[in-house]
Amino acid sequence: MQNISKLPSLENFKQEAINLKNTQKFSSLGHAQNALAKSYGFCDYNAIKPQLIEINYILNRLPKKIKIYTLLNGSLVNNSGLYKTKDGYKTDAYHSEKSYINKIEIEKALLFIDDILEKRKTINHKGGTSYSLKHYAEAYFKHYDIFDNYYISNGAFIVALDIRNYTIYEELEGYIYNLNVYTNYKKLGDFYTRLEKGDFDYTLKK
Repeated sequence: MQNISKLPSLENFKQEAINLKNTQKFSSLGHAQNALAKSYGFCDYNAIKPQLIEINYILNRLPKKIKIYTLLNGSLVNNSGLYKTKDGYKTDAYHSEKSYINKIEIEKALLFIDDILEKRKTINHKGGTSYSLKHYAEAYFKHYDIFDNYYISNGAFIVALDIRNYTIYEELEGYIYNLNVYTNYKKLGDFYTRLEKGDFDYTLKK
């Protein structure tokens, strides 16, 4: 069964295929790529390749530093999570005019989203903010020691959710705007406890 949201980037797929060839002793890289494609539910590498390119086409076109990013719903986001409402620009965090959304942070957020999160049919209003999720992602990468710098800005995580077509909902509560996300928190449960217990696994390290 094919699950597009769980597919790696083209670059990561190629690296997985190289690792598979070396460990399983395939006669060629092409054979390893075909076997890996089948493990993702595709008949061969030619069938999966367009999906691998497509999944990150938005990310690939972004500059390394982004001042303002326009979401699919028309909101404008900066690194602290600023966005535009009918009352103008609002944010619940300090924002410097010299700060940017860094592409590398978006890439980190996408790895977490693709590996951990699941969509659901309705908006989750109970703690479903991008800010809580970005802290989960930082803890996840720190636990597995995947990056030297685990930090992900709130803005970068919002952009990553947008790239993966999650519904981002602007909710006013106590004059603080939170960005709620269209995601399945039942899978996460007590995230920090489950992380320490080893309930999650970083699949790209396999």
